[in-house]
Amino acid sequence: MNFNRAPGHERHWVKVANEQMLSYGPAILVAAAMVLLSGRLFRLISRYAVNLFFSDQWGFNRATVFEKHSLWQMFRWQWGPHRQGAGALVAYFLEPYFSWNSRTESFLIGGLIVVSAGCALWLKVRLFRSVELSDICIPLILFTPLQVGQIFVVANWAHGPLPLLLTILYCLAWTIANLPCRYALVLTINFVTIYTGFGLFLGLLTPLAISADYFVNLKRQPHGKIYFAGGLLISVLSFCSFFVNYVVDPAVGCRPNLFQSPGTYAKFVCLMFANVIAAKGIGFLPAFAGSILLACLLLVLAMNCRKLRQESISFPQQLVAATLLLGSIVFSGFAAYGRSCLGLHEAQVSRYVMYLELGLLGFYISVLTIRAKYLRISALFFLTLVLANTIRIPSGDRSDIEYYRRFKTDWKACYLQYSDISFCDQQTGHWIYKDGRDETIKGRLNYLKQHRQNLYADVK
Repeated sequence: MNFNRAPGHERHWVKVANEQMLSYGPAILVAAAMVLLSGRLFRLISRYAVNLFFSDQWGFNRATVFEKHSLWQMFRWQWGPHRQGAGALVAYFLEPYFSWNSRTESFLIGGLIVVSAGCALWLKVRLFRSVELSDICIPLILFTPLQVGQIFVVANWAHGPLPLLLTILYCLAWTIANLPCRYALVLTINFVTIYTGFGLFLGLLTPLAISADYFVNLKRQPHGKIYFAGGLLISVLSFCSFFVNYVVDPAVGCRPNLFQSPGTYAKFVCLMFANVIAAKGIGFLPAFAGSILLACLLLVLAMNCRKLRQESISFPQQLVAATLLLGSIVFSGFAAYGRSCLGLHEAQVSRYVMYLELGLLGFYISVLTIRAKYLRISALFFLTLVLANTIRIPSGDRSDIEYYRRFKTDWKACYLQYSDISFCDQQTGHWIYKDGRDETIKGRLNYLKQHRQNLYADVK
């Protein structure tokens, strides 16, 4: 009996193997990028996170740690211009299991970012039905080291991490075919996001999205007017409810300068977008790079809005991209309005990066909708190169996070030994809470000591 395979048979299996490699190759490479970049994020957390409340954490944790409040009061707790929303509830239910350990909190937020990246990749697959090599852009955007200060210097579930995830989940909800399920999820996520950090601005976009959905899709459906009217009413009421008992609090010691210094305001916005692509500094080149990126975002946003009126088949793609782009741009405008008076350096702090990542994600989705093949490939190649530049931690950012790691470690050791806030502030050269008086923070430190939480949790 002859066991030798015919040459044609061998060529067939080689062809099948090559086709499978071409089919699974992009998914394998994207998965590898997710693993490597998320692993690097956790390595940074392991190196730089310190178990010590710092700065604003002493303030907004009043709602969940230092005072007794109902769940609704926690959810509506205002801190500066925004509310804590889902961030307060996640912290309240989750962190007591870890004794409010700030270092553990940073790892948990890192895990939340991994979930966000997974959801973003899922969103792309739902919109375009496949994983492509260009999807490496997604982990490059969401695992950028430019955001790490918001993860382990002054971590806040509500300011950055949860709005990032909730906005992506909101976009996923728009891809659901079942109309009642889609609107129920869209309106529920919209309500929670409005109350969570600067996810607030989603409340401005949802009525527009519902209106676009009606004129493109629902207008010809039997119950389209009912869903449109109900959805529009609920979304508007959700946004208005945010301002019940709201106190205008920009949380800065200066007045907005949009009308007094519009040039500074405009440059501030450009520098915010420069920061998200690692163009550091406040000079001409970073501002120019940021203005180019902002112009690109505005251009593709205009293209998306035009296509929204013309094409019902690609409606979810255009709506998702427009939502992410417009949300990021609106956030940058309001952030500049409230913060540009502090100086141009404030534009490149890490607390803004997660919100601007959503704009980059929207830009990526927009590029995928370009019909001209060579233009689409060229744009994707250029975007990937720009994002690859963000892998390296800029020297200034590395110096900052190293400084805060060293300061927090030294302050914690000092206070555990001497229990003197002013002395430890002087010894380390930095305050632990700028806006609080020593007696207030002293009482909170005593509470943590009594309950063996935060900096006292790992004291033997």
